[in-house]
Amino acid sequence: MTESILIVDDEKEVGTFLHYLLRPRPYKVLSCTNGEQAEQVLHQNPLKLALIDIRLPDTNGLDLLLHIKKAQPTCKTVIMTGYATIDTAVEAIKRGADDFIEKPFAELDELERQLDRFLASDSGETKDAVIENARQAGAIIGRDKQTVQLFRLAQKLASKSVTLMLNGETGTGKEVLARFIHQESERSSAPFTAINCGALSETLLESELFGHVKGAFTGAHSDRKGLFEVAADGTLFLDEIAEASPAIQVKLLRVLETREFMQVGGEKTRKTRARIIAATHKNLLQEVQEKRFREDLYYRLHVIHMTLPPLRDRMDDLPLIAAHMMEELNPALSISTKALLLLQTYEWPGNMRELQNVLTRAVLSMEDTSVEVEPRHLQLPVSQTLNHAAETKEPASFPDTVKELTNHLLSLYEQEELPALEDILKISREIERTAGAAFADKALQKARGSRTNAASLLKTTPRKLRYIVHEK
Repeated sequence: MTESILIVDDEKEVGTFLHYLLRPRPYKVLSCTNGEQAEQVLHQNPLKLALIDIRLPDTNGLDLLLHIKKAQPTCKTVIMTGYATIDTAVEAIKRGADDFIEKPFAELDELERQLDRFLASDSGETKDAVIENARQAGAIIGRDKQTVQLFRLAQKLASKSVTLMLNGETGTGKEVLARFIHQESERSSAPFTAINCGALSETLLESELFGHVKGAFTGAHSDRKGLFEVAADGTLFLDEIAEASPAIQVKLLRVLETREFMQVGGEKTRKTRARIIAATHKNLLQEVQEKRFREDLYYRLHVIHMTLPPLRDRMDDLPLIAAHMMEELNPALSISTKALLLLQTYEWPGNMRELQNVLTRAVLSMEDTSVEVEPRHLQLPVSQTLNHAAETKEPASFPDTVKELTNHLLSLYEQEELPALEDILKISREIERTAGAAFADKALQKARGSRTNAASLLKTTPRKLRYIVHEK
């Protein structure tokens, strides 16, 4: 049976237009104006592609998307959306949509290329291909589902011209993600330029962004292009955008609204075609509420928002990430199991950048005869690791606590309030169970549920750990 293309849009003109555009393709094209009609078509026809309007009169486009994916998993699903609902379209991709296209359809040739791409293969870009492309951009991706989904979403958004806002703690790899998006876009042959808005003074930042003419200020001996001009048809990455001064924010707003700017000291209006990707480690909405960031600029930048997870939420990926970094630092060296366990107990406030620095220092401090990084080579803040006691010369103990408890029992004896020996032993057993269970819980949390790793942290066996857990 011939596969079909389903168009679901309450605007009949859209259905008629797409029907005409798709007619030369070797598929039956079916049009519906609501969800009820689409349900009937869904159960009667094998679908190759479904184009679904996000807003339908009798149902939500997202709900219909999920229903189609459940009924016909191999069907490609594409959400059609207006500019004002792009955030909803991004949510659709997170729920399984293969892509989204914007209405009104501005470029006919581009729309045809998109449709042909949707129809070209059965599976589209595989997860492995996305991961490999991300690694080429400098990202390290393992099994963490949140990170894989993030880069798959970024790959789909790369072909769009919308402005992106990246949020994440310091060192999570915001510039790496921006480079990946540029690499996956049709702008990849054009320049990728980046600037940290918090690293320069207001005057210097303005000159770097917009350029200047000769004589604009002391030291301006010749005309100089700014990054908006240098980026041309490429991508301009504005890191730490929250640090931009109010005056710079006003100028950025104008560029985003009109795509026009003037050089410092210049009178001629210049155009930019660069795509803007901004990033910050701060809560930008809170910055707006506290009057440190312009609300109008916030909404111009916040068309699509993506958040990078911190390293502490990617502990399953840490061995792979560390191995990759070691390969770059010194391919002849590796990391011992104990060192990896120690790395996995640390909170990593500096994220990937801090891990890179820790491993670099470890390699530099190693003896010439060493072939593995050991815990002694890792210079981590002792207070932020679970098993720091294991790294000290003296074994961890509780002499003061035991002494206090013993003195308390002896005081009862002297007051002739001596408890029965069985009660004393019962208290001791209860302390053993409570303390054991508490340490087991803490170790399991640090080891992300791995009993083997938790047992290693506590210097016991997995069997003994299971016994302790069951005792509580």
